[in-house]
Parts: sequence; structure tokens; C-alpha cells
Amino acid sequence: MTTETQRIYRIIEKLLIRLNQTTYDCQGIIYRKCDFSEKKDEDSRVAIMGFIRGEIIATYFQFINLKNAANGSDKNLTDFRQSIGEIDLPNNALLELLKSNIRMNFANNVYSLLESGHRNFFSSGKFKDYKNNFDLTLVNGFEILRHLRNSMHSNGLFFPPDKKDFICVYRGYEINFKNGDFVRYNYKLIYWIIRDSLLLFTEMAIDNLEKTPNFLPILQEYNIEKYFDDKNVL
Repeated sequence: MTTETQRIYRIIEKLLIRLNQTTYDCQGIIYRKCDFSEKKDEDSRVAIMGFIRGEIIATYFQFINLKNAANGSDKNLTDFRQSIGEIDLPNNALLELLKSNIRMNFANNVYSLLESGHRNFFSSGKFKDYKNNFDLTLVNGFEILRHLRNSMHSNGLFFPPDKKDFICVYRGYEINFKNGDFVRYNYKLIYWIIRDSLLLFTEMAIDNLEKTPNFLPILQEYNIEKYFDDKNVL
């Protein structure tokens, strides 16, 4: 592993740890706004941050294993490839495959969780107008994450319903997703769009609590707090 690759791995590890802390902070803000007698950590607006924290923990575990594999001997990677029957796949191609898988699954899963939360609050079809009430940077972060996730339905290509290009300046990045072109990104952009999407969800959850201050239940099966219940042990 080159010195530059080692530096990138260190940065990514720190960014994942920061995102995990962000979910704690956001969940605490939402939790303290809940003013009802039911169990607050089972409210949908609170619990989704627990779901996302579980996703970050799982991604961090995969990332550490990937880093160890990249730092380890080629023999370990070769043994792994042979055990699954991929004898023609070079070790460097295996590492690229694993990196791509972690990166895409992470962004897609986090977006899916946040989208489920937004739809729980705004099922009337007015979400597009509603989100414009919030900070533009946070909204753009969520929009970029949405486009990244939706591109998976078209082999990585950007095909918006209105067929218009998506252009914005976002945290120093010039974002230009052209209709019919590939959606391109890097690990720093993924960090920022997920962070800002979490902050946007938090603001929306607080706003929703002010409008709907009663308990909103959600299936708790994927909440990190429930992973260790006896009934959930395989």
C-alpha cells in the first residue's frame, strides 16, 4: 500500500467515526424535542438515527477488514479468491470490487433510510416544495445523495424525470450531473452529502415534532438499540 493510499484510508476512517458521532448528536436533539409519555427511542423520528448508526457501524467494520486486507499479504487475498472460486480475479481487482461495494451500499442504504423517514412525514406529495424551506446547502446535499442513489437504477447514468441537468456549487465542489451522463463522486463528497442529509432530516424531524407532537411508532427490528434483544438473536 502506497503512502498516499494509507493517508486516504486514515481520512476515510476518521470520516466514518465523525458520521457516527453525528448520528448520536442528531438523535439526541430529536429525542429532547419529544414531549409524550410513550418510549421516545421507539418514535420513528428518533429511531431512524439508530438505524443509520447501525449502518455506519456495519460499514466501519467492513472498512477495517478492507484496510487490513489491503495492508496484508497477497497470499491472504489469493486464498480468499480461491475459496470462493474466483481464481482468475487479480488481487488488485478484488480490492477495487470490495471498495466499490462498500461505497455504493453505504450511500444507498443511508439514503433509503432517510427517504423512508421523509415519506413517513410527507406522504402527500408535497415534499419537493417543503424541503425548500430549509438551508440550501443541506437540501443540495440530500439532492446529490438522491441522484447518486437513483443512478443505480440506470447503470450509474443520470436520468432525471425532467431531463434537466443538475448543476450547483456545493461546499467548494462544482456539481454538474448531465442528463444521460455518468454520476461521478469521491469519498469526501459522500461524507458531506450524508452529513448534510442527516442534518436536514434532523431539522425536518424537529419541525414535524412541532406540528405533530404525538408518538409516531416505527418497526424497531433494525434499530441498533434492539440488536441485542434475546428475541432478535439468531
